[in-house]
Amino acid sequence: MSLVAKTPKLSKLTISYNLKILNFVLDNVHTNLDRLTIKDVMDFNLAISNWKRKGGYLQGEEISHATKKQYTIGFRRFITWYADRYENEKYERFMVLFS
Repeated sequence: MSLVAKTPKLSKLTISYNLKILNFVLDNVHTNLDRLTIKDVMDFNLAISNWKRKGGYLQGEEISHATKKQYTIGFRRFITWYADRYENEKYERFMVLFS
């Protein structure tokens, strides 16, 4: 059962936002999501901390703390779901790595 099928009450906007977060994760974690390591989680944290705007009149400005926090929460939720879904104890230990 997929994550979307398991949570049918999510709106299309929520699903779209979650996909944006996962795209950010995929752009900044260079390992398959089913083989994450501590280094991958640390790479994600580094990418979040260094994240800057890429276009528009605010180009080069740092992304807001609130947005960074939302993306971190989104990645944590994914890892929590994955750990529960596949009974992966290693992923449960990753939770302490998120700031």
